[in-house]
Amino acid sequence: MKIQGEFVWHSHADTDEVFIVVDGAMTMTIHFRDGVEHRPSADAECKLLLVEPAGTLNTGDVQSTLTAEDGVWV
Repeated sequence: MKIQGEFVWHSHADTDEVFIVVDGAMTMTIHFRDGVEHRPSADAECKLLLVEPAGTLNTGDVQSTLTAEDGVWV
C-alpha cells in the first residue's frame, strides 16, 4: 500500500498487523491511542507491505473514503 499524510484512526479488534517499509520513510511513524487504535502517517509518499490476515479491512472498524474493498490491493 501507499500512504502520504495522515490515515484515519482505526483498530482491528481481532488481529494484529505488521507494517514493512518498502520505499520511503514513515517519518511521523504510527500513532497510537488507547493501546490498539492507530493511525499511520508519512510526510512524503511511502510504500508499505502490510502483513495481516486475508479479509482485514484497511480502515478496520471505521468506514471512510479511504476504506478499500475487501480483496482489492491498494
